[in-house]
Formats: sequence, C-alpha cells, structure tokens
Amino acid sequence: MLDQKDHTHDAVLDNDYDALVLALQLAISAPDDEKADRAVQMAQDFAKSLPEKEVARARFSSIYQARRRLC
Repeated sequence: MLDQKDHTHDAVLDNDYDALVLALQLAISAPDDEKADRAVQMAQDFAKSLPEKEVARARFSSIYQARRRLC
C-alpha cells in the first residue's frame, strides 16, 4: 500500500535560518491555535541565534512562500 501522507514539509534543516523559515510557515498554516503557538515558540527559539536582519529576511520569505501557495 502506498504512503499517501503529505510530505510538503519534509526537509533537511542544517541551519537556524532554514529552521526559522519552516517554523514560521508552520505557524502561518497551523490548523489550530495550539499548534500555531507551538510553532511560534520554536520560531522564537531559532530567532534568538540569528541577527535581526536574518530574522526579518526569514519573516519575509515565509510570508512570500505562504502567499505563493494560496495563488
């Protein structure tokens, strides 16, 4: 039997920037407040290790990618 699980977010994350982008995307697309809050907490943890410029770039990237998925 084929595995029909959605693998949209299967990614190898090897740095905090990529992890931050993914956590922000998960927060944006979370199905409920509890999961969104967990993703936001992860994003905040990853953001602590990055310069503010990188955090801003990650926010822009995650919003841009979320909008592309909607179109």
